[in-house]
Amino acid sequence: MLIKIGQKGKRGADEFTLHLATPDGLKDQNSSDEIHGLILAQPPLVVMKAYYFEELWRWLVQIVESCESETWLSSVDKLKRYFCWEYEGFEL
Repeated sequence: MLIKIGQKGKRGADEFTLHLATPDGLKDQNSSDEIHGLILAQPPLVVMKAYYFEELWRWLVQIVESCESETWLSSVDKLKRYFCWEYEGFEL
């Protein structure tokens, strides 16, 4: 899943991604990261008991609001706990 998050009052946004799955979807997952069908390593991963967009949206809003900080980079550091940032690994 790709989401764009930006600073309040400023144009533009950065891209953040995460993997979203349900338990049934994970059962069907075939991945090169999977070891003997026991381990699936695809961080960041969010598992929902069942897919409900409204619940997902509510969770996303809650997470983004909880990551607000004094500076954009400080907010990004908090957001990276939940999402993969498009500039991860870049020298800024």
